[in-house]
Amino acid sequence: MTQSIQTLLDEIDRILTHGVRSEYATELLLGKEGLLRRAYHQLKSLPQTERRNLGKALHEREARAKNLLGSIPTVIQKDTEALYFDPTFPGGASPIGHRHPVGIIINEIVSFFTKMNFQVREGTEIETAEYNFDLLNIPPAHPAREAHDTIWINRQKGTLLRTHTSPMQIRVMAKSKPPLRVIVPGRVYRYEAEDATHASVFHQVEGFVVQQGTTVANLKWTLHAALESIFGRDIELRFRPSYFPFTQPSLEIDLACIHCEGKGCTICKQTGWLEILGAGMIHPQVLKNVGYNPARVSGFAFGVGIERLAMIKYKITDIRSFLTPDRFVIDQFPGVLQ
Repeated sequence: MTQSIQTLLDEIDRILTHGVRSEYATELLLGKEGLLRRAYHQLKSLPQTERRNLGKALHEREARAKNLLGSIPTVIQKDTEALYFDPTFPGGASPIGHRHPVGIIINEIVSFFTKMNFQVREGTEIETAEYNFDLLNIPPAHPAREAHDTIWINRQKGTLLRTHTSPMQIRVMAKSKPPLRVIVPGRVYRYEAEDATHASVFHQVEGFVVQQGTTVANLKWTLHAALESIFGRDIELRFRPSYFPFTQPSLEIDLACIHCEGKGCTICKQTGWLEILGAGMIHPQVLKNVGYNPARVSGFAFGVGIERLAMIKYKITDIRSFLTPDRFVIDQFPGVLQ
């Protein structure tokens, strides 16, 4: 008998220690068929000497149970069955999450360029027109300054949400001396009508090198090596002349479609090529704006949209997929957290 009551006491102690916040604790401890009532019932059949000590122990636990349970709000049960709470039962494992595809690409870019002795910098997302436009040689009448393309915070004061990561090119060069190798990953903003290929909020990585003797050949080799590292395979690039106010010469870079091997498919719109990024040699006026002498140093710069790379690599047809909270979508991408 004594052993039976001791077993009940042990179970009472476990619930008071671990399971008192269970919605079933009151019934288990203080109910008509509860553990304390059952222990008191068995106490009557014990010898007087044993009843005294065990009775005191039961009174102490009953007082403790009433005190603890009285301080916990009552949980209203809706269509649930009373379940026995076993505090020794192992808990369920929490699901392991996934890295976001945008984060995967950024990490791959940072990993490649840090091995090439590039520094990683981050800039403010709220910029001034001076750094976002003026010092990057973007003229006052350029369409990029208009409200249909830029999200202005205060047009009169010249504050806006940065439209690209290029302002950090100016900020870094203005405070540093060549040689420089820098990449700047970050979020940027455009006043865009959103659809499958356009978003008003997306991510870019700006990269630039400034030193003596930098040439277009250096730019082409760097981009080719970086993109091969990201896509994990041999690639073919096409360089086309273009125009950007802050580079001269300017280049648009196309990637031979990695899905159809350049033969033409729905992803590349049957052209065999995918437009992937813009780049060029830093404009001499931009170098002068930060106090550099274009006769002594030169540099190249490039800017690439992270979502654009992820769409190509993972065959994603809608850029809005990156903003969905749907785990069914995100869990399809590699990069499981360990």
